[in-house]
Amino acid sequence: MISLPHEVEQSFFGGTSIELLNTAPCGASGPRVVFLRNGQPTIYALKYGNTRVPIHEQLENRKVLAEFMPHRLPKVLKFCEYPGGEAMLMEAIPGPNLHYAVVESWYPDSVILHLVDSILGEFAEMWRRSRSTEILQFKRNFFDRAAIVKVSIENALRQLGIPPDAPLVINGTPIGKPLELAQVLDTFQAPPFSVICHYDLHADNFFLDARPDWFLGDWEWAGRHDYKASLTHLYSWWMTTCARLKTDPEVKLRGDHFELNYWLYLPELCEQIRGKCVEQASFMADELGDSPHWEKNFWLHAGCDILGDLRFIGVRNRQPYLPALLGEGLLLLHRAATFKV
Repeated sequence: MISLPHEVEQSFFGGTSIELLNTAPCGASGPRVVFLRNGQPTIYALKYGNTRVPIHEQLENRKVLAEFMPHRLPKVLKFCEYPGGEAMLMEAIPGPNLHYAVVESWYPDSVILHLVDSILGEFAEMWRRSRSTEILQFKRNFFDRAAIVKVSIENALRQLGIPPDAPLVINGTPIGKPLELAQVLDTFQAPPFSVICHYDLHADNFFLDARPDWFLGDWEWAGRHDYKASLTHLYSWWMTTCARLKTDPEVKLRGDHFELNYWLYLPELCEQIRGKCVEQASFMADELGDSPHWEKNFWLHAGCDILGDLRFIGVRNRQPYLPALLGEGLLLLHRAATFKV
């Protein structure tokens, strides 16, 4: 049963009757998002709650993006504060998000890939226009994320009964001792510039209209970032959310090492989108003048994305995927550790 805080109803609708339609999936930062209407055909999206990034700050971050892509942001109609937090009322985009458009086959693959090309193209243009070597303080610190990821690795290994200092082989690839491998996160090198970006580029944050064309929501972390962190969000998200297990993963002790084996399948369309993200990273590294280590740092970001998401595996009801996603994240760290310029 959906119910809104009374103060929010009064502030936005003045006591007129409203019809609550449904809710959007909640992220990790605490808000709720509901879709509603008040006697008219127009559907609104209402975001409210006590959020990790306060909604008034999200609105300030939206202004950063609006300088470059105002036509891609849903309109914000009203804002209010109430005892339980803050709320904003937005226009709702009348269509699926990119996630559901893909998994529910709303459009032919060619249409989805065209949308992804449009998304990556417009972000590339924003990165070109906003590139700066003067402001190198990123909105989110990689090493803070890395510290969280190291804890996630330890917790996952503990749940699977794998000692963190035991050699591990994942689907036939020896990666060494997991906690020693995790030290590769300390070798991350930020690019010599920053760009304006949304940062949380995943398929639930892209909303499609009837044409279809795309709009971008959830502006919590918009600001100056490493462009690769944005691309790896879109790259890794398909694996953490849409991959399917063919069989139950297996963990076995073999002599002096452990083996983790699983069969994880990702639909071809998702793989094509991931490939576009890697291609875009390579193109932007050349165009923006990134360091020769850009590819290593791309895989570090990607590994962080998957391993960091292990904290939310229960919220997404994907507990059986813990061994496989741990394996995928560690394999990305191994790829970064063995990367040669």
